[in-house]
Amino acid sequence: MSPSWRDRIEIFLAPDRVDLTRVARGLQPRPGLTHSQPCEPRPDADAASAVEALGRALGMLAWKNADASVTLSNHFVRLALVPSAGEAARGAERLALARHQLRLVYGERADAWEAVLGEPGSGAGVVAAIDPALGVALRDALAVANLALKAMRPFLADAFNSARAFLAPGSPGVSRAVRSQGKVWSKCP
Repeated sequence: MSPSWRDRIEIFLAPDRVDLTRVARGLQPRPGLTHSQPCEPRPDADAASAVEALGRALGMLAWKNADASVTLSNHFVRLALVPSAGEAARGAERLALARHQLRLVYGERADAWEAVLGEPGSGAGVVAAIDPALGVALRDALAVANLALKAMRPFLADAFNSARAFLAPGSPGVSRAVRSQGKVWSKCP
């Protein structure tokens, strides 16, 4: 695999702050500059103030021409366990099963959410969903700063991947699911 010739911005979006880290390009990329931007948390777990804080931070830092990877606090992501996800076929059937499970857990409001289910495996799967307005607002904030959104994932996925070394050997993990989610949520119209 060839190295990326663009710097990468790692972004963590939470209700009370936005953390940014610029990772320099090259054969052995290393985190460089970091910045944390506070924001006023809203009681309804609305991500608008966090996205506004991201826009302010990107404007101050003037970090341009880089790829962006966004990790969303679990406050902004709705999750549901899909018991028979491994038994479903690929594609539309799996997504329909995931959407059905979201509707069972969250009701009719789940019909409007952007939802993704990780790569097929055996057993249960986890579906993650966000309000489409959050996806649009993030893409817009990054576009203003000339950053290309390459991945978006829930914090749960990052936490699980970090803990995989301590889990049973050979556990499948969610790294493939994270990439799947990044492709779906990062898709631009």
